[in-house]
Amino acid sequence: MNTREAQAALVALGYNLGKGGPSGNGDDGVWGSLSRTACAAFQRGRGLTATGG
Repeated sequence: MNTREAQAALVALGYNLGKGGPSGNGDDGVWGSLSRTACAAFQRGRGLTATGG
């Protein structure tokens, strides 16, 4: 899974990644602060260590 695919999966689960990217929902292919925050929230929600990566 590449960065854009991971971002799209997070968006599909309801996480906010901002407005960038081709679809305007944050899937810009850059693993920035909003992506890390969303990933960490996803990880915490599943009882995983929240690394954001």
